[in-house]
Amino acid sequence: MQIKQLEYFLTVAECQSFKKAADQLFISRQALSQSIITLEEELSFPLFVRLKQGVILTLEGEQFVKYAEKMIEYYRKCLNISHELSSSVSQNFHLVVPPFFGHHLTFLSDVLSESRKRYPHITFHMHETKDLSFYDEVKQYHANAFLVMKNCETELSQQTLTFANELNYAYKKIAKIPFSIVVNKNNSLSAQDSITLAQLSTLALAIKESSLFQKYHSYFSAQTPPYYVSHPNEALYLVSNHIELATIDSPIMQFGTFFPISDNLVFLPLQNHPLYVDCYLFHRQCNLCSEVELTIINMIENSFSSLAAHLPLL
Repeated sequence: MQIKQLEYFLTVAECQSFKKAADQLFISRQALSQSIITLEEELSFPLFVRLKQGVILTLEGEQFVKYAEKMIEYYRKCLNISHELSSSVSQNFHLVVPPFFGHHLTFLSDVLSESRKRYPHITFHMHETKDLSFYDEVKQYHANAFLVMKNCETELSQQTLTFANELNYAYKKIAKIPFSIVVNKNNSLSAQDSITLAQLSTLALAIKESSLFQKYHSYFSAQTPPYYVSHPNEALYLVSNHIELATIDSPIMQFGTFFPISDNLVFLPLQNHPLYVDCYLFHRQCNLCSEVELTIINMIENSFSSLAAHLPLL
């Protein structure tokens, strides 16, 4: 008998449907059904009466609900105690971020400073993933939290939700960050507070090949063919040296100190634009977190919210 089986059982009992429970648990209906069957075989009595319109608990199942809830409660208490003990030994907080993102997250410096002030015994580690797949790094560092950035056209994948569920991570959308147009400060447009589509169409765009922005190229600038680059930083470098070029990037990057972010670049909000990034913060379930861990997670969330408040969608 596994705790996961008990959690599955209680979810089915609550939903009174294998399909609804499977959707809530982010697993297939077949996998859920097999897990319940295995549990019933181990217990030697049926837990549910299967009906066409759903399921209902058997008499034995009704009694077993109480035991399942108690076992899960004790299990979580043990996990919490174990985590508190391990936290006092490891004294580390691990945050996993998307590739090339950590270089620019200097606005998190307030989080770092405050956490060091409050908890001088805690060491804050930020790990960049090698690519957009973050699963290996989260497992390797037993991450306390990790960030996922999704453009406006995509939702969190089923794979990501299943991964988070299996490792007991909760998540929330913490900010919506609009994209900006990056121009050279010597360009006459740089003196403006924002840029219009008509003005943007006079510039050539440097964009990453096979990126989301290719789809929107005709929307942004139909007059001039784009310059395709292999990496966003290459686009920023080109713009910093050519006044007739522009690129599209997240304004988060202007808070960074990585080489391409120089005094030659100006970030201008684009009026009536279709692009933004949703920022998701995944963190260990609250019942598994120490007070210190929850405090740092809240500081990260507030840091993003504060940033987004200064970058309104136009």
